[in-house]
Amino acid sequence: MKYIQLSIIIPVFKVKDYVRKCLESVLAISNLNYEIIVVQDVHADNSLEDVPDLLNNPLIRICNQKNAGLSAARNAGLFLAKGEFVYFMDSDEALNYGIVDKVLKKAS
Repeated sequence: MKYIQLSIIIPVFKVKDYVRKCLESVLAISNLNYEIIVVQDVHADNSLEDVPDLLNNPLIRICNQKNAGLSAARNAGLFLAKGEFVYFMDSDEALNYGIVDKVLKKAS
């Protein structure tokens, strides 16, 4: 099994206008073994409808669940996470270039 340094958990609920920018910013991370766990509410909306090109990336895993709130979504992602470190990211935010590398260097 490949060593994963970081698991990024992103709950998705009613963020169709923001989710592309969020995922693109995470997929821009380089020099790091990481995974992205997208936890979506299967009954909420079509937030992921416009990003199938990004969802085909092998770094992304999708967890489907009924809406039980943000904490439950994060816990579902945490259950699947394989990384040494975990980052909970909101789906309406984007990472600044290079920030993850800087934070992990300080944490290690």
